[in-house]
Parts: sequence; C-alpha cells; structure tokens
Amino acid sequence: MNLPTIRILIKNNKETKGDHMGIHLAIRFILEICALVSLGYWGFHTDQGYMVKVLLGIGSPLLLAIIWGTFVSPKASIPVRGMKRLCLELIIFGIAT
Repeated sequence: MNLPTIRILIKNNKETKGDHMGIHLAIRFILEICALVSLGYWGFHTDQGYMVKVLLGIGSPLLLAIIWGTFVSPKASIPVRGMKRLCLELIIFGIAT
C-alpha cells in the first residue's frame, strides 16, 4: 500500500466512527427513556395508597432524571468519568429494572 491509500483508509475510518457514535447515542437515549418509564410504571402500580402511588410514579422518574442530567448526561453540570460513571450507570439502570 502506498501513503495516499493509507490516508484514505484512515479518513474513511474516522468518518464511519462518527456514524456509529450517533447510533450508540440514540440507543442510550432510548434506554434512558425506558428506565424513566419503568420507574413511573413501578411507582403507579405499588400496593400503597393513592398519594404514595402518585408520589412514587412522578417522583422516582423525576429524581432519576435529575441525577442522570447532573452526573451522566453529555452536558452534565458535574460530569463523572471512568469507573465512577460506569458504577453510577449500572446503579441507575439496575434500579429501573
């Protein structure tokens, strides 16, 4: 292979990497929405009184969204990276299942 061919291959690899990142982010967003819906469903279907159902059905997804937006989202005000982020994501998705 000559140098121009290698440059073209590297350029094409960078372009396709961006395409995969968009799909990856879309799947993550769908999973986040599913986690919120799951918590809301759980809250509204508890065997407690009406006020507790409303509080859990609205409050738990709201709390999850606040935690996600603060620490894990791409535009987080207090971004968490590395193992801390992975553990936080596992806890959040674990709670939602």
